[in-house]
Amino acid sequence: MVKITVVIPLYNKARYIMRAVSSVLRQSVQDFEIIVIDDGSTDNGAQIVEMIGDHRIRVIHQPNQGVSAARNIGIQEAKADIIAFLDADDEWTSKFLEIILRLRNKYPRAGLYATAYEIVGLDGRVSLPRYRGIPGSPWEGVIPSYFESAIGDYQPINSSVAVVPRRIFEKLGGFAVGEKLGEDLDMWLRIALDYPVAFSQFVGSRYHCDVDGQATQQEKRYEEFRIEKTIEDVLLNRDIPHKQQTFLREIINARKLVRASYCIKSGLFDQAKNILGTCSTRFLWRRKLWYRFILMFPPKAVGTIYDHFLESSRTKL
Repeated sequence: MVKITVVIPLYNKARYIMRAVSSVLRQSVQDFEIIVIDDGSTDNGAQIVEMIGDHRIRVIHQPNQGVSAARNIGIQEAKADIIAFLDADDEWTSKFLEIILRLRNKYPRAGLYATAYEIVGLDGRVSLPRYRGIPGSPWEGVIPSYFESAIGDYQPINSSVAVVPRRIFEKLGGFAVGEKLGEDLDMWLRIALDYPVAFSQFVGSRYHCDVDGQATQQEKRYEEFRIEKTIEDVLLNRDIPHKQQTFLREIINARKLVRASYCIKSGLFDQAKNILGTCSTRFLWRRKLWYRFILMFPPKAVGTIYDHFLESSRTKL
């Protein structure tokens, strides 16, 4: 049995898929399989993968059902007990799997393993995110409070650094099908509710914002994120310590601020005001006040002011 299964959902990312797969093939640990799920692509991305000719690579074709369904198929088809995820437009550094397996040996009871990542911005510049509530490099260990860390601008876990034991999916189920934005954050939170999250500050992945057709560019989502609904259900039905309740509510508020920012960028100013009116953040109040301030200007000026704010702060919303 292979040590680890790598699941790569693929939808119209022919320009980038070779970079992603090649980054797996260059790993210092070579005992893996790669499952690429072609989710009804209309370009030749799947054909590019099939031409690589490595026996460890499988391509599974399915009609377009979304990234969650693709990941769930990969989980079902996986031969290993540990499942790693990589988006088709991102890449790993060469020691990613080595670090993950080290974490796995040190923290066998963890439900989620991940490394730090670097961000390639729209202008091609590379930056390192600053994670909330996690000690700096070269630290590795169990994240002190995943919920506190998930409040920050930069999420400690994304879908190109996450590695999950199969047993976790067998207990919790897979990714929420039908969600087009934030379905991965919902999954990591569901895991963190019941299991430790092990993390290394070693940079194991490059998250590319400089690609065509990213979900954050395509989808104009103003309704609740799935993670907001999950947290509301948890707070209603589970006995959560008070401090953790505070962090969970702040995650909801952080998502509301993200939705408000989408509305501002899209000219839906009344909708942005309504969302901000329901946001009772204690940790991110400066951003809420800034958005309210922006919305006081004439509509024609709001977009320009917002773009200037975004560029000067270089904040990942």
